[in-house]
Amino acid sequence: MAIVIIGFFISIIGFSLIYRIVNNAEILQREQDMRFQIQSINHPATAQQLELRIGSKIVKRWLSATYKYSMSDNEVEIYYEKELSKDGWLKTRTMGVTNERYRGSVYVKGKYELAIEPIGNDKGCWELHLNYKDFFDKWGL
Repeated sequence: MAIVIIGFFISIIGFSLIYRIVNNAEILQREQDMRFQIQSINHPATAQQLELRIGSKIVKRWLSATYKYSMSDNEVEIYYEKELSKDGWLKTRTMGVTNERYRGSVYVKGKYELAIEPIGNDKGCWELHLNYKDFFDKWGL
């Protein structure tokens, strides 16, 4: 039984590697599309981008951007909810509130998922995390 499970995971990884070799242009285009999606988000005028990170695995790509705001957490939440809904993003869930502090929301648009949440203990710093939801995302590849 263990050999079957190991074989299954090896075949999934093998499929991912072959997919990457054969469809490299598609994977690069997906990354460009993700950059476009995150760059097309309108941010508050006082927002300061601190960092932009691109993460990757065999096929999976994601983008994370960190911003600092001179607004309250509640104002940031309201701003993005309004701006993202104008651009076709649908709020699917709120991550919850702890210690009277807003904890973030998740939005979807097609196969894209965008999580917006405050980070660390420094009030005013938020992270926008963009992910492409498909087979490779579900398997962490």
